[in-house]
Amino acid sequence: MKKHLYLTSGLSILLMLLLSKGLVAQPGAALNFDGDDDRIQLEGLNLTGAFTIEAWVKPSEKSDFSTILSNKYGGYEYSGFSFAINTYGSSNGKLYLETQLASVVSSASVTWGVWQHVVITYDGLNAVKMYINGTETGT
Repeated sequence: MKKHLYLTSGLSILLMLLLSKGLVAQPGAALNFDGDDDRIQLEGLNLTGAFTIEAWVKPSEKSDFSTILSNKYGGYEYSGFSFAINTYGSSNGKLYLETQLASVVSSASVTWGVWQHVVITYDGLNAVKMYINGTETGT
């Protein structure tokens, strides 16, 4: 019982801290990027082993990559990863994961101008899966 009480208190304190710092999304609020050098910069974002990245997005059609989360500069040869909506050249709107010298592209596309839930998972060995609104769209 004491562990549960401590855990609940710890989570309550963490939630209050995050809310006070504005790090937890508030109802009716979202980040709105105009597509011109917008970003939130985080330090130490290195994914190793299994991971899941998910986000709610409302993309606008454009002719460049719409990055969701990345820790690399653009370009196939650079280390790191980039999870994006492929709007480069073809504007096909497919989910795109690029790592150094490898990439995975979803079979389905996002819908422009509509809120949707996008997810990418990696099992830590070799399987990458992508989802749009809960429907698997590529491995």
